[in-house]
Amino acid sequence: MLMVSIALCVIFNTGLAFLFVRLHRLSQEQPRDRDKFSRRVQEMAALGSWEGDYVENRTSWSDEVYRIFRLDRNTFDVNKDSYLDFIHPEDRDRIAHMAQKLLDGEAMDTTYRLNRPDGETRILYVQAEISGMVNGKPKAAHGFVQDITERKRTEDALRESEARLSEEREVANVGTWDQYVVPNQPDRVVWSTELHRIFGVDKDAVPEDFETYLAFLNDEDRERAKRNWTQTLESDTPFSDEYRILRPHGAERVISSHARLYRDPRHGNKHWMATTTDITERKLAQEQLQQAKKKEAIGQFTGDIAHDFNNLLTVILGNLQLTGSCIDGNEELSSMVESGIRASDRGADLT
Repeated sequence: MLMVSIALCVIFNTGLAFLFVRLHRLSQEQPRDRDKFSRRVQEMAALGSWEGDYVENRTSWSDEVYRIFRLDRNTFDVNKDSYLDFIHPEDRDRIAHMAQKLLDGEAMDTTYRLNRPDGETRILYVQAEISGMVNGKPKAAHGFVQDITERKRTEDALRESEARLSEEREVANVGTWDQYVVPNQPDRVVWSTELHRIFGVDKDAVPEDFETYLAFLNDEDRERAKRNWTQTLESDTPFSDEYRILRPHGAERVISSHARLYRDPRHGNKHWMATTTDITERKLAQEQLQQAKKKEAIGQFTGDIAHDFNNLLTVILGNLQLTGSCIDGNEELSSMVESGIRASDRGADLT
């Protein structure tokens, strides 16, 4: 039993010794690993860091800052050379002023354009703040610089795409709306700018519920809309219909609405996405086309009648002329035939 206890103590002490040696090695390796990991993170995020020592009048940049600026650490001395020379001329004075304000304790949080030595322009986001004070004066500052060029380009492209889509919707008279249905919470409805224009209401006049929405509809369409929409909500099936709406100033428009449901099975949420198109002009054009087709049909019908009537008159007129040649000397009959011929000629003129 004693030997077992001694053996366990030896194993335990050996384990402690091994653990101590391992922890010591890790403590020696950790700074190197941490620095390596930090450099890798900065490179992946295009995020560099810098520190400024105002007491020693010394500034240091991380490797990523040099990479962002496309400068060589061996040839560019951040303590002697001015980084302001690489800032876009239109941004240079503003950044210099903010750097001076940093000395007064005012944090820096801004973006500016960088002109790299190779001529490429990048967009940088910078944050900086004072990290210590001595006798009321700043001791040091630290900050971060991030290359956000791709993000800005994506944001600009997205804004341009949204603006173009908004213009296309306006040209096509198409508005969109979304309804978010979350259990135990009021429904949230979002209207696009074009949908506000179609309904002739301000941006803050989004209907809070379906009853408020129904108030915009023509009285004759309201019950049908309510019935269809209720059925759609209960069955979660796509929705499509046409209605007449009344704008606040009384103008009537015709809209076509289509809605589709998207579910979130994890939380039981529902998201209705829909389009509403102002088809008033299309409806008017269709009615005008129908009227034109009716007139064309009537014209064709009357033309056919006139043609048939003219054929009948031709036969009648021919017979009257033949009869007139056979009754020479009978003035009474000749007068009757001549009257019939004149009437036939007037009938022919009418067709």
